[in-house]
Amino acid sequence: MCGASYKAGADISRKAIDLAIDSAPISDKPDLKVVDIDKEEIPWETETFDGVMVIEVLEHLFDPVHALAEMNKILKKNGKIVVTVPNIGYFPYRWYHFKSGEMTDFHGNGMILNEHIRFYGVKTLRMLLEVTGFEVVNVKGARKKVIHSLSSDKSDRKVKGSLFARIMRGLTPTPTNVLSRCNVLFSLWKRFPSFFAMGIVVEAIKIEDSKYKYNQAIDHQVRTSEEDEINVNALK
Repeated sequence: MCGASYKAGADISRKAIDLAIDSAPISDKPDLKVVDIDKEEIPWETETFDGVMVIEVLEHLFDPVHALAEMNKILKKNGKIVVTVPNIGYFPYRWYHFKSGEMTDFHGNGMILNEHIRFYGVKTLRMLLEVTGFEVVNVKGARKKVIHSLSSDKSDRKVKGSLFARIMRGLTPTPTNVLSRCNVLFSLWKRFPSFFAMGIVVEAIKIEDSKYKYNQAIDHQVRTSEEDEINVNALK
């Protein structure tokens, strides 16, 4: 987060905050605070900042609506927010879902991480930003290279197979292999991010105060009209 000459940041980890403070230049120390953005209010005044960056955060939250509403609160009118998330619509994920016959993050493929509790595509992220007072002005795709850790364990190497076997598997003309090569050759992740990008980068501007503050779990059989007003899932 930043204003004209004021920089700040928040994280749930005290260790991460301490490391960031220690590594920052003495002449340009940002205002860093420990905050659980999933449920706590962000500790800065309304309309303090010109811009906010929410980098690989929303996929870890139970209540992303609360987090975005808090970002809206501290942004000035027409201030910019940039949000990045992994893309659940990325074509290898769609293929895994198709093969398994269900939408699941329990593939065991190591690509969809088990610490992610929310999953976003372009449409979902756009909707969340719009209901929390933002207008999306740009959607970009991001490519990420997954680097597997090297193991000295022989049994682990045996499971993965020899280098030749792995190369041959990569050259086998499966749907994902063919699309992967087309994606790289023609930069499809730039042109069609909702399908070809591993990550989504969305730029938006604040056009109004957030309509919602929470997206709390509510029993749909007994919830009141007042509770409907703060629950995104009650949208028609």
